[in-house]
Amino acid sequence: MISTAQRSDRDARGRFLPGNPGGPGRPRGSRNRITVLLDAFARAVDQDGGEAFIVEFARRHPVRFQRIVAQVVPGSIAVTAGGTERAVD
Repeated sequence: MISTAQRSDRDARGRFLPGNPGGPGRPRGSRNRITVLLDAFARAVDQDGGEAFIVEFARRHPVRFQRIVAQVVPGSIAVTAGGTERAVD
């Protein structure tokens, strides 16, 4: 294996040198995996009853539902209540 110090496109700390174009990255216009998975999930829920399915699932499996929501919703969101905005964790 070649160490980062021996590679000509990187410096001693492993960072790309100026002028290096880097890798190809994701092709322009392609969707990332998370977006594809969320769209597939939304289509599956829609086929199983949509909002009514989600409500029934939350009633029957509250702990599992809370785990799913905790993974999907950002860790901290801004909430406005009574004219005051604050972050909720």
